[in-house]
Amino acid sequence: MSKPIADSGKAFRTSFDRLCYRRNWHDAFRDFIEIAACTIHQQPYHLGLLEKDEDYERIEELYLSTIKKYN
Repeated sequence: MSKPIADSGKAFRTSFDRLCYRRNWHDAFRDFIEIAACTIHQQPYHLGLLEKDEDYERIEELYLSTIKKYN
């Protein structure tokens, strides 16, 4: 493994450990994946490639309720 990748992994782990403060690691990781998936899903809407619809609103609500758990 090259040094930059190893350093990135350590940086991610350090940041993730801070997110897990007072939280179950599995719950925090699930939320991280959910936030990432929501962000990817919303990208075409934010770029103006798709008109905002019920799917957009549903995913936006899920995203906002998930990030609300974290500072």
